[in-house]
Amino acid sequence: MDVQAAMEANTLFGWPVESIDKLRALRQQANEGLLPIAEWRSQDKALRERLPALSEDEQKLLDQLSMDIITTRAYRNERGELLLSRLHAIEHPAPDNAKLREELTQLAALAQKHPEDQEVLGRERARIVGWLLGDSNEGDRDPLTMLPWSYIARFRTVDDPVLGLVPQPLTTARKVAIEQATAEQRADAQAVGGQRVEPLAEASAGLTLHSLTRFPKLVLESAASDNEAREPAQTVRALWASPAIQQLLRQETSGGWPPEFH
Repeated sequence: MDVQAAMEANTLFGWPVESIDKLRALRQQANEGLLPIAEWRSQDKALRERLPALSEDEQKLLDQLSMDIITTRAYRNERGELLLSRLHAIEHPAPDNAKLREELTQLAALAQKHPEDQEVLGRERARIVGWLLGDSNEGDRDPLTMLPWSYIARFRTVDDPVLGLVPQPLTTARKVAIEQATAEQRADAQAVGGQRVEPLAEASAGLTLHSLTRFPKLVLESAASDNEAREPAQTVRALWASPAIQQLLRQETSGGWPPEFH
């Protein structure tokens, strides 16, 4: 099928153009913010499931047809532009999160190469970031690491082998969250954060936690080898575990945490 025949065809690779145009319309609505990405993905998938899968040979023909449109500059007229967008719709379903992160990486590279296009690229990036945040249901993110607060909050309190429950300062929780994040979580955070993650002030976080735990740990650890320290150690353990002290410790370590995690 040549470019001219494809422009006049009612079907492309067994796909009715009416169905292809519905896929194009869904993409346009999503791009304009009129359709949530979850709904776009759902409707896009439902439409494609009713259409025939492309064979390997058909995929090669589609790629060649797209290349012919570009090399002959047929996309410069309205019918050629429409055909190219239809071919794109056939080949590109609604993107999943991995694809969105890939697009953000590409945009970051383009922004470095073409700083004069920052405004246009910035709008495109903001749209994709909005999709990522909206789809994850974890749109509230830590501005430093770009990890979701709901994930970092898992480390608001940790179980210390000596003391038991220990509320964590935010920077310590951030550090642990980054260390334990999956590759996908890190990629997501880097993509949403514009390919950068701010360095963490590990020293200050360590000092804060050290100052809170040093004395009770010394008392509890000394009880293992000093019988006279066992009674004070029991008192310290009970005091540390009391709700009132735990609340005071949370208040002491609440700096920077969102109010719901104080």
